[in-house]
Amino acid sequence: MSWAWEYAFGAEEAARTAPPVFLTAVERKAAELVRAAEAQYLHGRAYSEGDPRGGDIAVPGGMFTYLGF
Repeated sequence: MSWAWEYAFGAEEAARTAPPVFLTAVERKAAELVRAAEAQYLHGRAYSEGDPRGGDIAVPGGMFTYLGF
């Protein structure tokens, strides 16, 4: 499983205008979401942590919205 940047404008523009601390925090949280999705996929109902279906996450410098599949 993996994740990718998706914006109304390109990832390059987002990276150019967003503070580096924010981008690092988003990447860290995105990696956590990927691990949670993998665990849920591999362990099914035995997985008891949060369900990464989508939502908003606050990180230092702002927030981002993610979509789960």
